[in-house]
Amino acid sequence: MYDDNGNYVVGAYTGTIDEDKLVRWVTASGNAEDGSGLFGAKAQRRMVVNAMASAIKSNEDIRTYDYDFFFATAPGYPELDDELISLNTEKKEMFEIISDTPKTLAPNAKKIQNWATNADNAVSHGSEGRVLKNTYVTRQYPPMGLTSNVDGSEVAVPSSIAKMRNLLVLPRGQIAAGTQYGQVTNLASVGYITDEDEYAPIVVKDGLGEVLVAQSINPIMPRRNTGLLFWGEATENPVQSSLSDEHAIITLLRLKRELETFCQPYFFRINTEALRADFERGIIGILNQYISTNELYDYAVSMERNTPETIQRKELWCDISIEITKGIEQIYIPIHVVATGSISGS
Repeated sequence: MYDDNGNYVVGAYTGTIDEDKLVRWVTASGNAEDGSGLFGAKAQRRMVVNAMASAIKSNEDIRTYDYDFFFATAPGYPELDDELISLNTEKKEMFEIISDTPKTLAPNAKKIQNWATNADNAVSHGSEGRVLKNTYVTRQYPPMGLTSNVDGSEVAVPSSIAKMRNLLVLPRGQIAAGTQYGQVTNLASVGYITDEDEYAPIVVKDGLGEVLVAQSINPIMPRRNTGLLFWGEATENPVQSSLSDEHAIITLLRLKRELETFCQPYFFRINTEALRADFERGIIGILNQYISTNELYDYAVSMERNTPETIQRKELWCDISIEITKGIEQIYIPIHVVATGSISGS
């Protein structure tokens, strides 16, 4: 608007026509990828995402050895997956990322598949499509759950909160899924947020569960007489392998930490045959512990790469191959009906 003198008036600022560039409308949240403006909830979310992403990228403290964390999560914000993945890479892949599916992702097999495969060709990872996958990322569906707030009222929260609760109390060597350690204890129901911005509960049936599993998304679903359960332990490993299991990732992360701690006393010691033998015995002792806790089936250790050349370069090498244990995901019990007397009479 203008005042009586013909000057621009924008809020508390008054400017002349010669300063029009200073008072042009500028969107702090930016625009969508197609150039259209972001308004309302979308603009607000973009501001929050930008602030959180900046905090992760600019924080030098969390990149040092003084800060160690086994899990990382930004509940309800899959847009931050790429920042957390980059941070994990900088820290030599030392933590697991617990992410979410978009809160508005409806229980429709086609919509879930389109989001998971980025069928709509979204240019950035988030609510429009899953653009990236990473071995150290795991996510679940439905995206939201109903729980009690501190004042007793019911609120909808990201389902990653329930997953984190299970992981933090998970006994060593066990799997955070199934009836034993996969029970959802802090959510009354699971669901999603509708177009009317309302919480809608979902009961994930077997058909939808199969679609989720095929897309490396772990379903939260009721099983008979058990209540809500995490019914899957998939990671988003781009290539199907042993590292496609969350149990394998947790085992690997724990082993990497123990080996890093074990190696510290060996730095700047004289590289002798006796020291290398002592080093090998220590490694074997650690791996035997993993056998006893049912985290490994077997392992192999080799010190053959310690040649005169590597010793000259002041290096100590120990190659380890491990077979990580597997959980049961399919049970087959064929029932054979036979003629009377074929069993009792034999």
